[in-house]
Amino acid sequence: MKPDNIKSTEVILNRAFSEMVELLDRGQDHDLKIEAVDSETIEQSEFGAVMFSIASSTFRMCLFLHFAEKNILEGNFATPYQFDANKDIAKQYHDYISELGNNLCGAITRMIGDAGFSTGMSTPATLKISKGTLHMRTLNPHAECHLGCSMADNTLIFASLYLFINQGHESDLTLKINEDQTKSVESSGELEFF
Repeated sequence: MKPDNIKSTEVILNRAFSEMVELLDRGQDHDLKIEAVDSETIEQSEFGAVMFSIASSTFRMCLFLHFAEKNILEGNFATPYQFDANKDIAKQYHDYISELGNNLCGAITRMIGDAGFSTGMSTPATLKISKGTLHMRTLNPHAECHLGCSMADNTLIFASLYLFINQGHESDLTLKINEDQTKSVESSGELEFF
């Protein structure tokens, strides 16, 4: 594994996750804390998860956004829209989490695009319990990174990013994401809910 790819994966997730967390409107006076975690910690949380993939011609990334139950997350963050009691609340909550994940994916694809790679994104896939992290490790990623966002020592959201380099490109692909690079300015409008 190339140290540059490992470091760039960490930089990508740190920057994108921090940008996404800034979107969360805190309903409390507690500060949010973002810190590195391991996959076993995520597995023990038994959070739900939404999975995304970002692919280019030479590599793919799998991104998981792991989240607490609606009542826990809502008790700490004000959501940007009102849930309609006449509609399926679980689906509306999934849409909200998917939108957060789309923001996270968008930030990642902008950084990768700034590094000269052309990519595409998948449609979010919902997992009931976030057991995907241990499965991804069995696929031998070339790099991985995990972060958690907590408030008052309660972790509310995790994110996991895995880098898989396509066969034949393992020795020549180097992601060059500058740690000091300023944030890209988003040129597109807001994403629509699914």
